[in-house]
Amino acid sequence: LLSLPPQALRRYEEAGLLEPARQAGKNRLYSDQDIAALEEIAELSDLGVNVVGIRYILQMRKEVRILRQEIHEVRERQRHAEEGRQEQK
Repeated sequence: LLSLPPQALRRYEEAGLLEPARQAGKNRLYSDQDIAALEEIAELSDLGVNVVGIRYILQMRKEVRILRQEIHEVRERQRHAEEGRQEQK
C-alpha cells in the first residue's frame, strides 16, 4: 500500500515504532492504525529524521492529540454548565 520495502517495515518494527499483529506463520498483519503510523513514519524518514527522532515526534503528536481531546471535553462541560446557569435565570 505504501510502497515501503520489507526491510524498512522490519526496521521500524525493531525500533518499536509499530507492532503489527502476526498470523500463525511469520506474516504480519497491519491495521488501518498501523498504516496511518507508517505513513507518518515514512514522511518523517523522507525528511531525514532518524528513528529516535521519529519515535519522539510520534509520541509528542500522540500527547498533543490527547491534550486537544481533554481541552475539547473541558470546553463542552463548561458550555453545558453555562447553559444550565442561563436556564436557571
